[in-house]
Amino acid sequence: MKAAMIAVIVWTIRIFSVGSTLLASTGAARATELPSPEVRVTAGYSEFFLDEPPFFTAGGSLRAPVAPRIVIEPELAWMGGSGYSVWALSGNVVVDLSYRCSRACPYLIAGPVWLRETERGIYTVNHFVFQAGVGWRVKLDRNVLLYPEFRLGLGALPRVTLSVGWSLPRH
Repeated sequence: MKAAMIAVIVWTIRIFSVGSTLLASTGAARATELPSPEVRVTAGYSEFFLDEPPFFTAGGSLRAPVAPRIVIEPELAWMGGSGYSVWALSGNVVVDLSYRCSRACPYLIAGPVWLRETERGIYTVNHFVFQAGVGWRVKLDRNVLLYPEFRLGLGALPRVTLSVGWSLPRH
């Protein structure tokens, strides 16, 4: 478990390094003030194989801005149903596609995921996968946000979720 968490963190840092270098080279990262951190609660569904029924998905994450358009988002999610369950720990990097977002902002999300799959107590297996996708960050209020999101990857074919987020106060 400890090695898995370290690997997720290392891959998140690597992805962030490449993304921030690309954004800085285009001159897009001009603003000095970072957005507020956000806490998200997520629900939706995932399919692990296209010929299987979808599984309920629930989880939470913390969005921590590190640059005006780049966010590091560690996430813990549970997916399961009918005797099968998966815990997923991911280290996502989020890149906003719009420089100035007023009400709605499209974004890309990608990152490594550590999965722990269990079926009816018969077996448990741990492995790493990679997921990537797109989403919209929609401001409903000054501090309340909505995130429809779609991801693909070895641990989700597809993963469709809707999250509610709360912007944390800045000190």
